[in-house]
Parts: sequence; C-alpha cells; structure tokens
Amino acid sequence: MEFLEYYRTGEYAECEVELIINGDFLNLLQIDYLGIHTYLVTEKMVGHFTKAIIAGHSDVFDALRLFAEAPHHEIAYVIGNHDVGLLFDQPRRILRETIGKKLRFYDTYYQFDNVRIEHGHMHEAINATDPQKFILRDPDYPEPVLNLPWASLFVAAFLPRIKKERPFVDKVKPFTGYLRWALLHDTWFALRTGVFIALRSEEH
Repeated sequence: MEFLEYYRTGEYAECEVELIINGDFLNLLQIDYLGIHTYLVTEKMVGHFTKAIIAGHSDVFDALRLFAEAPHHEIAYVIGNHDVGLLFDQPRRILRETIGKKLRFYDTYYQFDNVRIEHGHMHEAINATDPQKFILRDPDYPEPVLNLPWASLFVAAFLPRIKKERPFVDKVKPFTGYLRWALLHDTWFALRTGVFIALRSEEH
C-alpha cells in the first residue's frame, strides 16, 4: 500500500506510471469452494475466489484503485500459474469493477519497447498451461473448466489435504530437500501420502 501511494503522489502524481503485476498476485488454487477443494475449476468458482480475496484484503485493493485513478497511471496484469483462473471473463470483470478500467490482462506475456515480461511458468513442463486450450469444454460436464497443468492439479487437489496434517509442507525450500527429510524422519506420513497421491492420480 505504501509502495502504491509513493508512486501515485508527490513527484509521480502527474507522471506516466505503469504497475506491472507479473503473475501469482492472487492465489486462486488453494481456496476451497463451499468447503470443497477440487481440480475442476469453473468460472463461477474463480469469481467466488476473487471476491473472497478482495474482501479479505480490501485495503490493498483500495490502494490499487487509487493508483489506477491517478492521471496517467495504469496497471498491467500478466497471468501466472497460480492465478490462471483469470483467463475467465468473470474474475477479470470483478477486478476491473474493483480497481478500475485501466487494468489490462495478458494471458502469457507482455511485450513493449523490446522488453518482454512473463511469469516464467510456461518454461517448466509441470507448470506450463496449453495456450491452444486454456479452458476445457466437455459435453459430460455442465461447465467449462480450467485446463490445469500437473503442478497446479497437485496444488488444487492434493496439497490442501496434505497441509491439514503438515501445514508447513509448502513453505520448505527447496521442496526436494523436504522430501528427503520426510522419508528419513517422517517416513510413515511420507509413504502414506505418496500412496494416496498415486491412487488418486490414477482415478483422475
């Protein structure tokens, strides 16, 4: 909030200032929908998630709105792998209604003046979304759903359940180090969780 205020007041009040949000500003993968965590993420669900985040961080979104209302100030939002739900129209509309019409979205990258800005997930196979098929439409399912990459499927479907027993599991960096530690010092949990993920992955 102080950062946004600094660049909309004082010497920047009349300057051209563009804020570029380079993905993962919203974590739309780890929020439950009516008490349920699922990998079948619909537009209605992402709209619900977006409203919940705005309500929980109203001061931040007020600061973004004030920034965007300043003369010659704009906001560009490059979508990352954790906020891939912003590919849907409804959450974009909700954010524009909250922040202002000068908010622009870029699905994969933003390029200007020989500068290219991207979140980076498209360069990792487990995190990359399919730019030819961001959204899946299945006649057997009533609503279109996000075509999530493997890592996002894990975060949306499995990680919330794992965190109920080990809340810190996604905070240890690097994660491979935690896996080695868990196999040695938390063996039963590590093996049980691995079997659970393997069995559920086969089901999906």
